[in-house]
Amino acid sequence: MLTVLDLFSGIGGFTLGLEQTGGFKTVAFCEQDKACQKVLAKHWPTVPIHNDVRSVPFSELAGVDVLTGGFPCQDISIGSSTKKGLDGERSGLWEYYRQCIAELRPRFAIVENVFALRARGLDRILGELAQLGYDATWSELDSQYFGVPQRRRRIYIVAARDGIPAETDLFQFAERSGSDTARRLKAYDRELQDDCTSLGKGGGQGVAFFTRQRTDEFAVRGLSSTLTKRDYKSFTDVVLHADGTLRRVMPHERLRLQGIDDKHFDGLGLSRTEQFRMNGMTVPVVRHIGERILDELV
Repeated sequence: MLTVLDLFSGIGGFTLGLEQTGGFKTVAFCEQDKACQKVLAKHWPTVPIHNDVRSVPFSELAGVDVLTGGFPCQDISIGSSTKKGLDGERSGLWEYYRQCIAELRPRFAIVENVFALRARGLDRILGELAQLGYDATWSELDSQYFGVPQRRRRIYIVAARDGIPAETDLFQFAERSGSDTARRLKAYDRELQDDCTSLGKGGGQGVAFFTRQRTDEFAVRGLSSTLTKRDYKSFTDVVLHADGTLRRVMPHERLRLQGIDDKHFDGLGLSRTEQFRMNGMTVPVVRHIGERILDELV
């Protein structure tokens, strides 16, 4: 069983995906958001939560096998106002992830960020991992091909202390199953009428995702667009019901779009805004990467 330090933990997406493989066990989280801490404490009550990646207690975590984390993307994203990349205040927290790798020397590190990282820092990260003695491979993976109806393109990097054989493709997968209609329909509830009246009337038949276009009109799509923290105040997707009513995608449906059980927030007293702001790793993607590490490198 490989032990995991889950950095930038959010609501536990990395841990959920890795634990589903049966080969990983998270021994510590690092997350400063209070609402996210409530979620982590509910599902992993015995796992300690460290508050700040800049002050991780290395002595308490010596011997951990795996580091995971999706460090902040605000300075990397296409919509970034700063465009400072890894030199920005938020995305610059990569430096502390790098320090954790340097101090703890885990067997593996798994890094996630937005696809814009390809042009705004990927080469630098790979170079810094190499300087630490880690062999690294990366790929851009889209969640829609892993069984969830969300278009979410993300860069994943796997770094290995003991090297990665040249012929090994850690990101290989045999079946792209996320685009079939049956899986799409599981994402939202046909009978849910919450917020319908506030969004007005639409047209068409059945139940379908509608995605906002630049013209402020909505176009039918079988996939949700990428979930973001801004969706609580400026939503992109709506659901069209057979009676013509439209509504926004609800928090429990957003969990499904990440491959997370829709009762993940139950009993925590989180506000609607807090729930809308919580998004992160797509669990089936992480599970696949974990399975590939176990199959090829362990």
